Amino acid sequence: MATARGELQARYAIWLMAFLGFDASLLDLGLLLALLLWTILYMVYRIVWHPDFGLPIRRRVLCTHLRVEREQIAFVPFWWNNIQVQRAVNRHFKLMLEQTFTNPVRTARF
Repeated sequence: MATARGELQARYAIWLMAFLGFDASLLDLGLLLALLLWTILYMVYRIVWHPDFGLPIRRRVLCTHLRVEREQIAFVPFWWNNIQVQRAVNRHFKLMLEQTFTNPVRTARF
């Protein structure tokens, strides 16, 4: 059984080499390296490039929702696309604006 399987693999390798013109193991290795490089480049792009949402946005892997600190910076999940971030930031701004009208801050009168 092992020899029949080995012969089948050898025939497949010979056919593939004749069809493609090179060794199939190099093709597998090249595809794997290309996929790994593409994944690394995509992650760098997602972390480094920041569109303007009116608030500095930082993407975090271990984050599940929008978190805003002192109205100066927002943290969002890494997997959110730009539309999700924009909608969450807009919703945050809208809620903060509504809170100023429902619970106005008392100021000292002179």
